[in-house]
Amino acid sequence: MIAPHVSRRSLAVYLAGLFALAAFAVASVKVNLFAATKEYRVVGTYWASGDAANHHQNPYAVHPLTAYFYDIDGHAVPDLNLNPPLLLLLFQPMALLSPTSAFFIWTLVSFLLFIGTSAFLLWDNPNMSDACIVLMMVGAPILDTLMLAQLYVLLYVLGAVAWWGLQNKRNLAAGVAIGILVAIKPIFILWPVFLFLSGKRKLAAVSSTVALVASAVPLAFYGYQVFFQWLTAVRDDQHYSEAFDVSIPAFARRLGHGTLGEVIAGALLVALIIHAIRAKPNVLNASGIALSASLLCSPLAWSQYALLLFPVLVTAPEHRLKKTLVIILSVPTYFPELVASAPDHRKILGQLFFFAPWWLFLGFFLLKDFELKRSSEPIPARIPANTCPTAF
Repeated sequence: MIAPHVSRRSLAVYLAGLFALAAFAVASVKVNLFAATKEYRVVGTYWASGDAANHHQNPYAVHPLTAYFYDIDGHAVPDLNLNPPLLLLLFQPMALLSPTSAFFIWTLVSFLLFIGTSAFLLWDNPNMSDACIVLMMVGAPILDTLMLAQLYVLLYVLGAVAWWGLQNKRNLAAGVAIGILVAIKPIFILWPVFLFLSGKRKLAAVSSTVALVASAVPLAFYGYQVFFQWLTAVRDDQHYSEAFDVSIPAFARRLGHGTLGEVIAGALLVALIIHAIRAKPNVLNASGIALSASLLCSPLAWSQYALLLFPVLVTAPEHRLKKTLVIILSVPTYFPELVASAPDHRKILGQLFFFAPWWLFLGFFLLKDFELKRSSEPIPARIPANTCPTAF
Protein backbone atom coordinates (compact mmCIF):
# COMPACT_ATOMS: atom_id res chain seq x y z
CA MET A 1 0.00 0.00 0.00
CA ILE A 2 1.25 3.51 -0.84
CA ALA A 3 2.10 5.36 2.35
CA PRO A 4 0.22 8.58 3.23
CA HIS A 5 3.34 10.70 2.87
CA VAL A 6 3.39 10.11 -0.90
CA SER A 7 1.77 13.14 -2.52
CA ARG A 8 -1.47 12.81 -4.46
CA ARG A 9 0.28 14.03 -7.57
CA SER A 10 2.98 11.32 -7.32
CA LEU A 11 0.32 8.70 -6.65
CA ALA A 12 -1.66 9.87 -9.69
CA VAL A 13 1.44 9.68 -11.91
CA TYR A 14 2.21 6.20 -10.59
CA LEU A 15 -1.34 4.97 -11.21
CA ALA A 16 -1.37 6.47 -14.70
CA GLY A 17 1.88 4.67 -15.43
CA LEU A 18 0.45 1.46 -13.97
CA PHE A 19 -2.60 1.55 -16.25
CA ALA A 20 -0.45 2.41 -19.27
CA LEU A 21 1.90 -0.46 -18.50
CA ALA A 22 -1.04 -2.83 -17.99
CA ALA A 23 -2.41 -1.85 -21.40
CA PHE A 24 1.02 -2.46 -22.94
CA ALA A 25 1.28 -5.89 -21.26
CA VAL A 26 -2.13 -6.88 -22.62
CA ALA A 27 -1.13 -5.67 -26.08
CA SER A 28 2.11 -7.64 -25.83
CA VAL A 29 0.22 -10.85 -25.04
CA LYS A 30 -2.27 -10.17 -27.83
CA VAL A 31 0.41 -9.41 -30.42
CA ASN A 32 2.58 -12.40 -29.51
CA LEU A 33 -0.04 -15.07 -28.83
CA PHE A 34 -3.02 -14.16 -30.96
CA ALA A 35 -1.36 -13.01 -34.15
CA ALA A 36 -1.50 -15.15 -37.30
CA THR A 37 1.99 -16.43 -36.48
CA LYS A 38 2.18 -17.20 -32.78
CA GLU A 39 5.42 -16.02 -31.15
CA TYR A 40 6.55 -17.03 -27.69
CA ARG A 41 9.59 -14.74 -27.79
CA VAL A 42 12.27 -15.62 -25.24
CA VAL A 43 9.74 -17.61 -23.21
CA GLY A 44 9.90 -20.11 -26.08
CA THR A 45 13.63 -20.50 -25.47
CA TYR A 46 13.12 -20.84 -21.72
CA TRP A 47 10.31 -23.37 -22.24
CA ALA A 48 12.39 -25.40 -24.71
CA SER A 49 15.36 -25.36 -22.35
CA GLY A 50 13.23 -26.54 -19.42
CA ASP A 51 11.57 -29.21 -21.53
CA ALA A 52 14.97 -30.50 -22.64
CA ALA A 53 16.10 -30.70 -19.01
CA ASN A 54 12.90 -32.57 -18.15
CA HIS A 55 13.77 -35.15 -20.81
CA HIS A 56 17.49 -35.35 -19.90
CA GLN A 57 18.58 -33.59 -23.09
CA ASN A 58 20.96 -30.67 -23.60
CA PRO A 59 19.09 -27.56 -22.40
CA TYR A 60 21.60 -25.30 -24.17
CA ALA A 61 21.01 -26.61 -27.71
CA VAL A 62 18.59 -25.44 -30.40
CA HIS A 63 15.09 -26.92 -29.96
CA PRO A 64 11.80 -26.47 -31.90
CA LEU A 65 10.56 -23.58 -29.71
CA THR A 66 13.93 -21.85 -29.43
CA ALA A 67 13.46 -18.22 -30.39
CA TYR A 68 15.49 -16.43 -33.05
CA PHE A 69 16.80 -12.89 -33.17
CA TYR A 70 17.92 -10.79 -36.10
CA ASP A 71 21.36 -9.25 -36.10
CA ILE A 72 22.07 -5.77 -37.47
CA ASP A 73 22.49 -7.25 -40.96
CA GLY A 74 19.08 -8.95 -40.87
CA HIS A 75 20.29 -12.52 -40.39
CA ALA A 76 18.26 -14.86 -38.16
CA VAL A 77 20.32 -16.31 -35.29
CA PRO A 78 19.16 -18.88 -32.70
CA ASP A 79 18.48 -17.16 -29.38
CA LEU A 80 19.87 -19.91 -27.16
CA ASN A 81 19.36 -20.02 -23.42
CA LEU A 82 22.56 -18.50 -22.01
CA ASN A 83 21.39 -18.33 -18.40
CA PRO A 84 23.40 -20.43 -15.93
CA PRO A 85 22.09 -23.86 -14.85
CA LEU A 86 20.54 -22.43 -11.67
CA LEU A 87 17.67 -21.02 -13.73
CA LEU A 88 16.84 -24.44 -15.16
CA LEU A 89 15.14 -25.03 -11.82
CA LEU A 90 12.69 -22.28 -12.86
CA PHE A 91 12.40 -23.30 -16.51
CA GLN A 92 11.66 -26.98 -15.81
CA PRO A 93 8.31 -26.42 -14.03
CA MET A 94 7.46 -23.81 -16.67
CA ALA A 95 7.84 -26.49 -19.32
CA LEU A 96 5.15 -28.58 -17.62
CA LEU A 97 2.63 -25.99 -18.83
CA SER A 98 1.67 -25.39 -22.41
CA PRO A 99 3.84 -22.72 -24.10
CA THR A 100 0.80 -20.43 -24.35
CA SER A 101 0.00 -20.75 -20.65
CA ALA A 102 3.66 -20.29 -19.78
CA PHE A 103 3.84 -17.06 -21.79
CA PHE A 104 0.69 -15.65 -20.23
CA ILE A 105 1.69 -16.52 -16.65
CA TRP A 106 5.24 -15.26 -17.22
CA THR A 107 3.94 -11.89 -18.43
CA LEU A 108 1.42 -11.62 -15.60
CA VAL A 109 3.95 -12.46 -12.87
CA SER A 110 6.51 -10.09 -14.40
CA PHE A 111 3.94 -7.30 -14.44
CA LEU A 112 2.86 -7.88 -10.84
CA LEU A 113 6.44 -8.09 -9.56
CA PHE A 114 7.32 -4.90 -11.39
CA ILE A 115 4.43 -2.75 -10.18
CA GLY A 116 4.86 -4.06 -6.63
CA THR A 117 8.57 -3.28 -6.58
CA SER A 118 7.95 0.14 -8.12
CA ALA A 119 5.28 0.90 -5.51
CA PHE A 120 7.77 0.03 -2.79
CA LEU A 121 10.40 2.34 -4.32
CA LEU A 122 7.88 5.19 -4.43
CA TRP A 123 6.80 4.49 -0.83
CA ASP A 124 10.43 4.49 0.29
CA ASN A 125 11.26 7.62 -1.74
CA PRO A 126 8.16 9.86 -1.64
CA ASN A 127 10.04 12.83 -3.13
CA MET A 128 10.66 11.04 -6.42
CA SER A 129 10.14 13.43 -9.33
CA ASP A 130 7.30 12.97 -11.83
CA ALA A 131 9.78 12.37 -14.65
CA CYS A 132 11.46 9.57 -12.69
CA ILE A 133 8.12 7.95 -11.89
CA VAL A 134 7.22 8.02 -15.59
CA LEU A 135 10.61 6.53 -16.49
CA MET A 136 10.23 3.85 -13.84
CA MET A 137 6.74 2.84 -14.97
CA VAL A 138 6.86 3.14 -18.77
CA GLY A 139 10.52 3.61 -19.67
CA ALA A 140 12.06 1.73 -22.57
CA PRO A 141 13.74 -0.99 -20.44
CA ILE A 142 10.51 -2.29 -18.89
CA LEU A 143 8.56 -2.02 -22.16
CA ASP A 144 11.24 -4.04 -23.97
CA THR A 145 11.33 -6.56 -21.13
CA LEU A 146 7.59 -7.22 -21.34
CA MET A 147 7.47 -7.29 -25.13
CA LEU A 148 10.41 -9.72 -25.39
CA ALA A 149 9.17 -11.73 -22.36
CA GLN A 150 12.61 -11.51 -20.77
CA LEU A 151 13.41 -12.25 -17.12
CA TYR A 152 14.84 -8.82 -16.34
CA VAL A 153 12.05 -7.99 -13.88
CA LEU A 154 13.73 -10.52 -11.58
CA LEU A 155 16.92 -8.44 -11.84
CA TYR A 156 14.87 -5.32 -11.06
CA VAL A 157 13.49 -6.91 -7.87
CA LEU A 158 16.92 -8.09 -6.73
CA GLY A 159 18.45 -4.71 -7.58
CA ALA A 160 15.75 -2.87 -5.62
CA VAL A 161 16.33 -5.06 -2.54
CA ALA A 162 20.10 -4.63 -2.86
CA TRP A 163 19.98 -0.83 -3.23
CA TRP A 164 17.44 -0.53 -0.42
CA GLY A 165 19.64 -2.65 1.83
CA LEU A 166 22.74 -0.59 1.00
CA GLN A 167 20.96 2.73 1.56
CA ASN A 168 19.48 1.60 4.89
CA LYS A 169 22.51 -0.37 6.17
CA ARG A 170 20.67 -3.69 5.91
CA ASN A 171 23.80 -5.46 4.77
CA LEU A 172 22.49 -9.00 5.09
CA ALA A 173 19.52 -8.31 2.81
CA ALA A 174 21.77 -6.47 0.36
CA GLY A 175 24.39 -9.22 0.40
CA VAL A 176 21.87 -11.99 -0.23
CA ALA A 177 20.23 -10.05 -3.09
CA ILE A 178 23.60 -9.29 -4.71
CA GLY A 179 24.67 -12.93 -4.32
CA ILE A 180 21.52 -14.27 -6.01
CA LEU A 181 21.91 -11.70 -8.77
CA VAL A 182 25.49 -12.84 -9.42
CA ALA A 183 24.37 -16.48 -9.45
CA ILE A 184 21.78 -15.87 -12.18
CA LYS A 185 23.82 -13.27 -14.10
CA PRO A 186 27.54 -13.97 -13.51
CA ILE A 187 28.70 -10.84 -15.33
CA PHE A 188 27.79 -8.96 -12.14
CA ILE A 189 30.57 -10.69 -10.21
CA LEU A 190 32.28 -7.28 -10.30
CA TRP A 191 29.75 -6.01 -7.74
CA PRO A 192 31.17 -8.02 -4.78
CA VAL A 193 34.69 -7.52 -6.17
CA PHE A 194 34.37 -3.73 -6.10
CA LEU A 195 32.74 -3.86 -2.65
CA PHE A 196 35.78 -5.79 -1.43
CA LEU A 197 38.28 -3.43 -3.08
CA SER A 198 36.54 -0.36 -1.64
CA GLY A 199 36.76 -1.77 1.90
CA LYS A 200 33.32 -3.36 2.36
CA ARG A 201 34.79 -6.78 3.14
CA LYS A 202 31.90 -8.33 5.12
CA LEU A 203 29.32 -7.34 2.53
CA ALA A 204 31.54 -8.72 -0.23
CA ALA A 205 31.99 -11.97 1.73
CA VAL A 206 28.23 -12.43 2.24
CA SER A 207 27.35 -11.78 -1.40
CA SER A 208 30.19 -13.99 -2.70
CA THR A 209 29.22 -16.86 -0.40
CA VAL A 210 25.56 -16.69 -1.45
CA ALA A 211 26.58 -16.58 -5.13
CA LEU A 212 28.86 -19.63 -4.78
CA VAL A 213 26.31 -21.69 -2.85
CA ALA A 214 23.45 -20.81 -5.22
CA SER A 215 25.59 -21.53 -8.29
CA ALA A 216 26.51 -24.96 -6.92
CA VAL A 217 22.89 -26.05 -6.34
CA PRO A 218 22.43 -27.38 -9.93
CA LEU A 219 25.21 -29.92 -9.31
CA ALA A 220 22.78 -31.88 -7.15
CA PHE A 221 20.19 -32.03 -9.95
CA TYR A 222 22.14 -32.18 -13.22
CA GLY A 223 25.74 -33.06 -12.41
CA TYR A 224 28.75 -31.18 -13.73
CA GLN A 225 28.03 -31.92 -17.42
CA VAL A 226 25.39 -29.19 -17.62
CA PHE A 227 28.00 -26.56 -16.79
CA PHE A 228 30.10 -27.63 -19.79
CA GLN A 229 26.99 -27.46 -21.99
CA TRP A 230 26.28 -23.96 -20.71
CA LEU A 231 29.87 -22.75 -21.22
CA THR A 232 29.87 -24.15 -24.76
CA ALA A 233 26.71 -22.18 -25.59
CA VAL A 234 28.25 -19.02 -24.11
CA ARG A 235 31.50 -19.56 -26.02
CA ASP A 236 29.70 -19.86 -29.36
CA ASP A 237 27.26 -17.02 -28.70
CA GLN A 238 26.63 -14.49 -31.49
CA HIS A 239 24.61 -11.88 -29.61
CA TYR A 240 27.46 -9.40 -30.12
CA SER A 241 25.90 -8.74 -33.53
CA GLU A 242 22.76 -7.27 -31.93
CA ALA A 243 22.56 -3.52 -31.22
CA PHE A 244 21.09 -4.19 -27.76
CA ASP A 245 24.44 -5.68 -26.65
CA VAL A 246 25.99 -2.59 -25.07
CA SER A 247 29.40 -3.91 -23.98
CA ILE A 248 32.58 -2.33 -25.36
CA PRO A 249 33.88 -5.61 -26.90
CA ALA A 250 30.56 -6.25 -28.67
CA PHE A 251 30.26 -2.67 -29.94
CA ALA A 252 33.84 -2.75 -31.27
CA ARG A 253 33.34 -6.19 -32.81
CA ARG A 254 30.31 -4.95 -34.75
CA LEU A 255 32.57 -2.22 -36.15
CA GLY A 256 35.21 -4.78 -37.12
CA HIS A 257 37.67 -3.96 -34.31
CA GLY A 258 37.04 -6.71 -31.77
CA THR A 259 40.61 -6.87 -30.43
CA LEU A 260 40.71 -3.12 -29.89
CA GLY A 261 37.45 -3.32 -28.00
CA GLU A 262 38.84 -5.99 -25.68
CA VAL A 263 41.92 -3.85 -25.02
CA ILE A 264 39.81 -0.77 -24.22
CA ALA A 265 37.51 -2.79 -21.96
CA GLY A 266 40.49 -4.29 -20.14
CA ALA A 267 42.13 -0.89 -19.69
CA LEU A 268 38.91 0.64 -18.38
CA LEU A 269 38.46 -2.20 -15.90
CA VAL A 270 42.02 -1.86 -14.61
CA ALA A 271 41.58 1.90 -14.21
CA LEU A 272 38.34 1.44 -12.27
CA ILE A 273 39.91 -1.20 -10.04
CA ILE A 274 42.77 1.18 -9.24
CA HIS A 275 40.23 3.91 -8.47
CA ALA A 276 38.32 1.59 -6.11
CA ILE A 277 41.52 0.65 -4.27
CA ARG A 278 42.86 4.19 -3.95
CA ALA A 279 39.71 6.31 -3.59
CA LYS A 280 37.65 3.84 -1.53
CA PRO A 281 34.25 5.08 -2.82
CA ASN A 282 31.27 4.70 -0.50
CA VAL A 283 29.11 1.62 -0.82
CA LEU A 284 26.55 3.22 -3.19
CA ASN A 285 29.08 4.75 -5.55
CA ALA A 286 31.21 1.58 -5.51
CA SER A 287 28.09 -0.40 -6.44
CA GLY A 288 27.16 1.94 -9.28
CA ILE A 289 30.70 1.89 -10.67
CA ALA A 290 30.76 -1.92 -10.41
CA LEU A 291 27.48 -2.35 -12.30
CA SER A 292 28.55 0.10 -15.02
CA ALA A 293 31.88 -1.72 -15.37
CA SER A 294 30.07 -5.07 -15.52
CA LEU A 295 28.04 -3.90 -18.51
CA LEU A 296 30.79 -2.08 -20.38
CA CYS A 297 33.61 -4.58 -19.90
CA SER A 298 31.81 -7.92 -20.27
CA PRO A 299 31.40 -9.71 -23.62
CA LEU A 300 27.59 -9.77 -23.36
CA ALA A 301 25.39 -7.12 -21.73
CA TRP A 302 21.89 -5.93 -22.59
CA SER A 303 20.57 -2.36 -22.58
CA GLN A 304 17.54 -3.56 -20.59
CA TYR A 305 19.86 -4.21 -17.63
CA ALA A 306 19.31 -0.51 -16.94
CA LEU A 307 16.43 -1.76 -14.78
CA LEU A 308 19.08 -2.71 -12.21
CA LEU A 309 20.09 0.91 -11.82
CA PHE A 310 16.58 2.37 -11.75
CA PRO A 311 16.28 2.10 -7.94
CA VAL A 312 19.28 4.37 -7.42
CA LEU A 313 18.79 6.57 -10.49
CA VAL A 314 15.20 7.56 -9.72
CA THR A 315 16.04 8.35 -6.08
CA ALA A 316 19.30 10.23 -6.64
CA PRO A 317 19.51 14.05 -6.28
CA GLU A 318 18.83 16.03 -9.44
CA HIS A 319 21.84 16.36 -11.72
CA ARG A 320 22.42 17.15 -15.39
CA LEU A 321 23.70 13.65 -16.08
CA LYS A 322 20.66 12.19 -14.34
CA LYS A 323 18.29 14.30 -16.44
CA THR A 324 20.08 13.20 -19.61
CA LEU A 325 19.79 9.55 -18.63
CA VAL A 326 16.09 9.90 -17.81
CA ILE A 327 15.45 11.42 -21.24
CA ILE A 328 17.44 8.77 -23.14
CA LEU A 329 15.92 5.83 -21.28
CA SER A 330 12.42 7.18 -21.83
CA VAL A 331 12.72 7.04 -25.64
CA PRO A 332 11.09 3.91 -27.15
CA THR A 333 13.82 1.71 -28.58
CA TYR A 334 11.93 1.20 -31.84
CA PHE A 335 13.39 4.40 -33.30
CA PRO A 336 17.10 3.90 -32.48
CA GLU A 337 16.75 0.21 -33.39
CA LEU A 338 15.42 1.27 -36.79
CA VAL A 339 18.43 3.56 -37.28
CA ALA A 340 20.80 0.82 -36.07
CA SER A 341 19.54 -1.48 -38.84
CA ALA A 342 20.25 1.09 -41.57
CA PRO A 343 22.61 -0.13 -44.33
CA ASP A 344 25.02 2.82 -44.03
CA HIS A 345 26.90 4.84 -41.43
CA ARG A 346 23.62 5.70 -39.68
CA LYS A 347 23.69 2.28 -38.00
CA ILE A 348 26.55 3.52 -35.79
CA LEU A 349 24.36 6.36 -34.49
CA GLY A 350 21.60 3.92 -33.62
CA GLN A 351 24.02 1.66 -31.78
CA LEU A 352 25.47 4.62 -29.89
CA PHE A 353 22.01 5.35 -28.54
CA PHE A 354 22.10 2.01 -26.67
CA PHE A 355 25.81 2.18 -25.90
CA ALA A 356 26.15 5.74 -24.58
CA PRO A 357 23.91 5.52 -21.46
CA TRP A 358 26.32 3.16 -19.75
CA TRP A 359 29.14 5.66 -20.11
CA LEU A 360 26.78 8.24 -18.64
CA PHE A 361 25.93 5.88 -15.77
CA LEU A 362 29.63 5.38 -15.09
CA GLY A 363 30.29 9.12 -15.27
CA PHE A 364 27.33 9.76 -12.97
CA PHE A 365 28.71 7.55 -10.19
CA LEU A 366 32.32 8.69 -10.64
CA LEU A 367 31.21 12.31 -10.49
CA LYS A 368 29.13 11.64 -7.36
CA ASP A 369 32.18 10.03 -5.77
CA PHE A 370 34.40 12.98 -6.73
CA GLU A 371 31.91 15.53 -5.40
CA LEU A 372 31.56 13.59 -2.14
CA LYS A 373 35.32 13.49 -1.68
CA ARG A 374 35.63 17.20 -2.47
CA SER A 375 32.87 18.19 -0.03
CA SER A 376 34.51 16.18 2.77
CA GLU A 377 37.94 17.77 2.36
CA PRO A 378 38.83 20.14 5.25
CA ILE A 379 38.82 23.82 4.33
CA PRO A 380 42.29 25.28 5.03
CA ALA A 381 42.39 28.00 7.68
CA ARG A 382 42.83 31.50 6.28
CA ILE A 383 45.82 33.52 7.53
CA PRO A 384 44.91 37.11 8.42
CA ALA A 385 46.31 39.61 5.94
CA ASN A 386 48.28 41.52 8.61
CA THR A 387 50.01 38.42 9.92
CA CYS A 388 53.59 37.79 8.81
CA PRO A 389 55.05 34.29 8.72
CA THR A 390 57.51 33.50 11.46
CA ALA A 391 61.16 33.54 10.39
CA PHE A 392 63.30 30.56 11.33
